[in-house]
Amino acid sequence: MGTRTTKAAGQALADKLGARAAGLSQASDNAMPAEAPRPPAAYSARISHTTTPAQLEALEALRTAEKATGDGAVSITALLRAAAALCLDDPRLRARWIKAARTEWR
Repeated sequence: MGTRTTKAAGQALADKLGARAAGLSQASDNAMPAEAPRPPAAYSARISHTTTPAQLEALEALRTAEKATGDGAVSITALLRAAAALCLDDPRLRARWIKAARTEWR
């Protein structure tokens, strides 16, 4: 990521995802957060998610690799939603998730 801060990288990613969701080109989307299109009703609850630069790079690399398979890219937001759903549905995975949250990811 170079000299970009995690916050700037997160904002850039949010801008890209917002542009895709709105069906706009990435280059022309300069909307302020208050002007950004709302997510579909199924995903109307919003949270702020911060992470390490390494995790963001890994998620972006995963997204790029998936896009290269020919099945299309999977958004980082969708990856995070899927991870949460898997952890909430599987008691063993959920226990590992909680343990890691308490010890490694405070």
